[in-house]
Amino acid sequence: MLLFRTSSLVWFGCLILVASCRVKSTDDTRVRSRTLHPTPANILGVSEATYTLQPSSSSQPFLISPPSDSIGKDSGEDYEMIGDIRALEVDDTGRTFILDAPLRSEFVAIHVYDYAGQHITSFGEYGEGPGQLRHSYDLEVTRDGMLVAILGGTGTAEIFRRNNTGSAYTYSHSVGGVGSEGCMMNGHIYTLRYREDLDSVILKYTLDGDFVASFGAPYISDNPFAVRSLSAKGFLACSEKYGVIGWIREAVPVFTGFDEEGTELWKILFPEFTPSPVEEIVSDAGRPGLRYGVPEEGQSVFSRILVDKNGDFNVSYIVISDEGPTPWHLFRVAPESGRGQYIGEIYHTLYAFDEEHIREFDISLPSYPIF
Repeated sequence: MLLFRTSSLVWFGCLILVASCRVKSTDDTRVRSRTLHPTPANILGVSEATYTLQPSSSSQPFLISPPSDSIGKDSGEDYEMIGDIRALEVDDTGRTFILDAPLRSEFVAIHVYDYAGQHITSFGEYGEGPGQLRHSYDLEVTRDGMLVAILGGTGTAEIFRRNNTGSAYTYSHSVGGVGSEGCMMNGHIYTLRYREDLDSVILKYTLDGDFVASFGAPYISDNPFAVRSLSAKGFLACSEKYGVIGWIREAVPVFTGFDEEGTELWKILFPEFTPSPVEEIVSDAGRPGLRYGVPEEGQSVFSRILVDKNGDFNVSYIVISDEGPTPWHLFRVAPESGRGQYIGEIYHTLYAFDEEHIREFDISLPSYPIF
C-alpha cells in the first residue's frame, strides 16, 4: 500500500505558510542580514559523498489508478470527519494510523482503520497531563502495531499500547527528552533533538524511556543560535529489516545512514537540490534570529523519508516551478549499502507504503480515497 496526499501544489502552499511563520526574529524590527544557511560547510562536495543521486530525463512518471473507495465524511462521528492529518503510519497488518490534530484547536485523536478502510478505534485527548496530547506533530508505530508513540513540541513521546483483543489502545508511559520527529525499531525510539552537552542531534532511547546513545553531528556554524535552531530540523526514518537509521537535515541536500550503534554507514549527495536559504539576522539591539523565506523558482524542498515493504528508504523532493503542476522526484536507497536509484516523477506527496493498495490524502477534503 502506498499512501500519499494529492495536489503537491495545495500541500506545498501549506508548507510555505508554516515556513513563513517559523521566523525567529526580535522585538526590534530593524534587522541586519549576516549569513545565508545552509552554508557550504554543511553541504558535501561530490568527492566527499559515498554516492550521488539526481533525476534522470529518461525515467517514466510514477502513475496510479483511479480510486475505488474513500474514508471520511462532511458530517458524522469524530473518526469519520478527519480534520487535519498531521502524520500517518501503517503497520505490517495493513492497519492505518492517522494523527488528527487541527491547528489552533484543542481536538486531537489517533484514528485506526483496518486494511479495508473500516474504523477500528480512536484514542487520545488534548491536555498536558500523562497520556494527554498537546502540540502533537509526529506519529510512530512499531511494525506489529502493538505500540504507538506520539511526539510533539513538549519534549515527550506519549506511548500507547494495544490491548489483547487488538481493538483498543491505552496509555502506557511517557519517554522524556525527545524531539518532534522520530522513528521506532527493535525496541528503541530514535528522535531528532539537539543536545549541546552530547554534541549530537539523534538520540536513542529504549521504549521504556532509558537513554542509550547519541550520534549525528550538529549543524556547523560559529553562531550558537544557528546551531541550536538548525541542527535538529529535518527527517528521520528507521529500516527495521536492516537496522539502519536514515537522516536528512532540513534544506541540506545530504542523506546519511547510520547503524543502530550510531556508526555512519554512508552519505548521499543530491547535487541538483537547490535549498531555499534561511537568512540569519541580528537586530540593532544584538538579538539573533532566523528568517525563513518562501521557496522560489528552481529551489527545492524535501518531503519525509519513507520505508517500503522491502525495508528500502524512499526519498523525494520537489523543485519549485511556476509552470503548472510540479512533480516530486522520487528516489529509492538500499539501507545496507547506500546505493540508490531514481524512480521517477510523482504528482503526489507520499506518506506510507504497504504491499497492495495505494491511498491518497487530500487536505482540501474531509476524506481520503483508497486505491
